[in-house]
Amino acid sequence: DTLTFRFKNPALMFTRGSSKISTNYKEILNSFFPRYVNILKDYSNEITSVHVEGHTSSRYRTAKTAEEKFEKNRILSQKRADKVLEYITGNSDNAVVENKGFIEKAFVADGKSSSQSVLNEDGTENYVLSRRVEFRIETDPNK
Repeated sequence: DTLTFRFKNPALMFTRGSSKISTNYKEILNSFFPRYVNILKDYSNEITSVHVEGHTSSRYRTAKTAEEKFEKNRILSQKRADKVLEYITGNSDNAVVENKGFIEKAFVADGKSSSQSVLNEDGTENYVLSRRVEFRIETDPNK
């Protein structure tokens, strides 16, 4: 319903506090992204953008205030989104290479910090699942 793709094990993506993509996550992206592009290309006229969104938990050990935590996490989440976008657009799979124009036009990296944390059933923040990168599609309902 939300046109958002979220990986179920964010601990595989990055180590806490880092924007370096893990080897496991690279393998997942190598498998996922060409298939994702093959599906999306058929809807390229309806897609206005595909957001590669970096998210963090609300925690940040060295920050002293809520504002500082949010800002440091915004920077980290943007770096993560940038790294993922850079990595997937550099994929040499034919699906990626053949759709480079669509990818460059539609895909954008966004750092969300902790603004959209994942919550547990009791309403508390799930710190592990909040640390993630998602792919979210925006469409034009008039097309």
